[in-house]
Amino acid sequence: MVMRKTILLLCSTLIFAGCQHSSKKLRPISIASIAMTTRSEDSFKGIAEAFQHREAQGGRVFLRTNPENRSGVYFTVKFNHSIGLLPQGAKIVLHYITNVNPVPQIATWIFPEVEHSLWLRNELYLGITDDEHYAAKKQLIAWQLEILHPDGHVIAHEESLAW
Repeated sequence: MVMRKTILLLCSTLIFAGCQHSSKKLRPISIASIAMTTRSEDSFKGIAEAFQHREAQGGRVFLRTNPENRSGVYFTVKFNHSIGLLPQGAKIVLHYITNVNPVPQIATWIFPEVEHSLWLRNELYLGITDDEHYAAKKQLIAWQLEILHPDGHVIAHEESLAW
């Protein structure tokens, strides 16, 4: 029994030391890619939601401009590392121009504390979900995304070619 505990302690120490060593070599977090899609309320409904009576997010992190409405334009933001490296309280700022309104609009979110089970995910889903009828007519023409550290400096930045 003592031997098992010793081996377990030794393995844990080696794993922890390896994680610390490898984290020093990590590049800063950056945006690897962004995909944009329009989704309706019905596209989110599934069997799990029928039984649980709440949204089943499938291990994904969704941030919406209007949490009560799921219909809208979504940005799937993929990072070069896991979202667990984003600091809690980071500010996500999306500037965008639509075909309906040529004046740049701004959507902001505060990166929440995520469950440990989601730390290894490298995707974040940002939804402009203001108004269902407006979303059906809205087409984004140009956008710029910034992720700001709680102290204000830019962590990551990406923009469309039209921006």
